Amino acid sequence: MSASAGAAQWNANDDTTLRSALINAAHGDLLNFTSSITVVGSDLPAIVKNLTIIGNNHVLSGANQYRGLFAYSGSSLIAKLNIGQTLARGGSGGSGRNAGGGGAGLGGGLFVAAGASVSIVNVQFFSSTAVGGTGGSENLGIPGDGGGGGSFKAMAAFRFRPPTQDRRKVSPTPSQTSPARAARAPTQAAGPW
Repeated sequence: MSASAGAAQWNANDDTTLRSALINAAHGDLLNFTSSITVVGSDLPAIVKNLTIIGNNHVLSGANQYRGLFAYSGSSLIAKLNIGQTLARGGSGGSGRNAGGGGAGLGGGLFVAAGASVSIVNVQFFSSTAVGGTGGSENLGIPGDGGGGGSFKAMAAFRFRPPTQDRRKVSPTPSQTSPARAARAPTQAAGPW
């Protein structure tokens, strides 16, 4: 995916211009990093449209306090960007008689929600952490019922490994087996697993 013909270009060189571009860009626009950017004050606004984000090999830093990018909807391309020192922290669990567990901390450097798709090209992740929220505390004298979320820390770029074998279960053909064995042979599976 690339920027559409007639798309606007949004240049971002600091937290303010990056936030403005994420909020105001239209579907198909190009967001161009012109320098490295550190997120300040709160997590960035979610990506909710089709965007092309070109990092020009700059760094998006969460200052070890904030999430990197959060794609909520739309189809986006992110290229030539280094995302690091990010932190996604899940919310705290509720307190009370049956205190709740903490929320999941998802996507320290990049979180892609079910309604979004993101293609990445030459994107590096470093020191990106996702930490579950703390469990709620029970305060009525009944033990248990609370819990914290999990955590994940990425210290390197994501690596995708292709499947090493076909995982479909295939039975022998009748010519490969005796008539008695063919009668007992399982049928071919419906699809891959």
